[in-house]
Amino acid sequence: MMTPPNLCVVMDSNVLITLLVFEDPHYPRIAAAWHDARLRVTTNIACAAEFKRVLAYRQLKLAGERQAAVYAEFEKRTHTFADCGKSVMEGGTVLPRCADEDDQKFLELAAACAADCLVTGDRALLRLARRVPFAIVTAGQLERRLAG
Repeated sequence: MMTPPNLCVVMDSNVLITLLVFEDPHYPRIAAAWHDARLRVTTNIACAAEFKRVLAYRQLKLAGERQAAVYAEFEKRTHTFADCGKSVMEGGTVLPRCADEDDQKFLELAAACAADCLVTGDRALLRLARRVPFAIVTAGQLERRLAG
């Protein structure tokens, strides 16, 4: 099944690391759809800054040049959404608060850009799936969705 053009998604930093640093072979459909621009990955200043910080985590053991190369690829392949920080969704519904404050920015971005889904492995975000007007899915669930 073909992915609809410009399926808009927000990916948290861990999913981005999985795809851009480790090139995880479990997600070939996500990688292909993103590469072919059938998947529009959206970010903003706050989410991009977090991704840049995560690239520097000691556990990843990425040299500065590798960090810069991955971040440049991220910048090239993502669409930046300028207006974020939206805590009220259309219709006046208040966006739920994530138990992990650091993850609230992903919810806010997904709401603000009217994303089709937020892709995460974070349990605090996944618990909010029924309380927002967009899907909150794992990378595995998106991979299966892209498979049709």
